[in-house]
Amino acid sequence: MQIPLSYDDAVFGTAGASISNIRRASGATVTIQETSGVPGEMTVEINGTASQVQAAQQLIQVCFLSISGTKFWVCLR
Repeated sequence: MQIPLSYDDAVFGTAGASISNIRRASGATVTIQETSGVPGEMTVEINGTASQVQAAQQLIQVCFLSISGTKFWVCLR
């Protein structure tokens, strides 16, 4: 999954709280790294069962909504 670097705060959260919650809630293994050769983007690699991967993807998408100030609490719980 490719996402813009500008979304890093929403996905990582304060001190990694959001990404930790995504991992815990979904049960998936989630790794994030800057995309080499693609400026301004990062790669999110999600591994697990089909349902774990789907859950992690949905939680990451919810975190994108936090950029506009809505549903931010979902990423931090």
